[in-house]
Amino acid sequence: MFESGTVITFYSHKGGTGRTMALANVGVALARRNAGDVLMVDWDLEAPGLHDFFPEVGTATPEDSTAPGGVLELFERAAERSLGWPESSPAKVTAYWEEAGLERYVTPTSERSLHLMRSGCIDREYGSRVSALPWRELFVRCPDLFRAFAEQLAMRYRYVLIDSRTGLTDTSGICTMLMPERLVVVFNPNRQSLDGAIDQARCATTYRTHSDDPRPLLIFPLVSRIEMSEDALRRQWRYGARGIRGYQPTFERLFEEAYALPECNLEQYFDEVQIQHATSYAYGERVAVRDEHSDRLSLSRSYQRFVRALLAPGGPWLFTAERASIPTRTDADSAVARVDDTRDFHRRKANRARFMDAAAISAIAVVMLATILSIVFWSAQRAEGPALSPIILAGLLAVSTIELGRRFFAFNAIFQSHARAANALDRERSLFLAGGRPYSRAEDPVTLLIERLEEINAVAEEAVLRSSATRSLTGLLRGPRDED
Repeated sequence: MFESGTVITFYSHKGGTGRTMALANVGVALARRNAGDVLMVDWDLEAPGLHDFFPEVGTATPEDSTAPGGVLELFERAAERSLGWPESSPAKVTAYWEEAGLERYVTPTSERSLHLMRSGCIDREYGSRVSALPWRELFVRCPDLFRAFAEQLAMRYRYVLIDSRTGLTDTSGICTMLMPERLVVVFNPNRQSLDGAIDQARCATTYRTHSDDPRPLLIFPLVSRIEMSEDALRRQWRYGARGIRGYQPTFERLFEEAYALPECNLEQYFDEVQIQHATSYAYGERVAVRDEHSDRLSLSRSYQRFVRALLAPGGPWLFTAERASIPTRTDADSAVARVDDTRDFHRRKANRARFMDAAAISAIAVVMLATILSIVFWSAQRAEGPALSPIILAGLLAVSTIELGRRFFAFNAIFQSHARAANALDRERSLFLAGGRPYSRAEDPVTLLIERLEEINAVAEEAVLRSSATRSLTGLLRGPRDED
């Protein structure tokens, strides 16, 4: 059990930077590390959209009685309750969050350990309710309210990822200055996006330096939508040239000033952390870490690199490829335990298929024997055997033989699929524990092991459902653990 989780805010000065997409990918990547529960919070109240990346959670509407809302409803209640509190009331604030029932405002996604808190219940009055909420007045009246909210979330989740409003607004200030321990500043290589990101990062670090909040605030710049085919422009915008303000030296100067560093070098950080533009992801809301195989050139791998930088000890100026976060023993043990559970699951399915195969053969054999004996007995009772008896017998034998073959091959296909999956997981487990290839050369062996597990599961399921015959029989094999 961890003592306290980490609150991370994702901010961008302008829309269209890929901020929400970055948060969704980081959320999935963190959840798949099996390091603890992850909560994504949609605090972009004016333009909520995080739920679109996870269609399985749907949208909270007034008709959905199981979804009480999200951030908006929580702070509407806080604004109403706080009217009766004294000026300085940290005990009242803490008691409010403890009694608020935060778990009721959280929806699980289809990713294990990944959860979502929506912006709110989107009804006809949603826009006016957002506009009417007095954020600044609420902060002045209860300055501890937001920090206590962050602490309550961090007590329940290993990572809390907050999707902040763009621009210079009250809610973006709350999300970047009051809530996080790490602030991810997402920007595109253009002047407006970069200048706004730098200004907000400077405001956040300045506020935290002069506040009574003892938590450190680390800034992690994330340059996004990089066009990989434009090598000259990439270098100009990174280092600066011809009147272009390079983002690397700009952030280096900011960090030297904000953290009193004698020198800041982000060369290795920006060598590793860049999110390339992928045309196919401009259409719809997709999560690359879910959809892609994580090879060296994939968008998925770019987000995985950023996660490694985000979890590495210290700020981005200390990040190097060699010092990237090494999976802890707990991470490795959790991954191996997950492989063991999945392997045992496939073994049970294989054994069940083999049992059903034998049961089907035995049942058909009994039916055949009973049919033959019945016809023989019926014929013996008559002075003359029926002329149709040989034809009936041949027909029954033919039907039984066909059914026997169909059942045998169908159940055998299911058995083979799950048996191969169990053996493949056993092999991957051995290679991982022995440090063999490809794990010895992987940037993140734990993530690679989980990816191989999911690939093996997908191959097994595809093999089971490949033919209509096996598809019609899978219902007979369902057990109590099949949902895993």
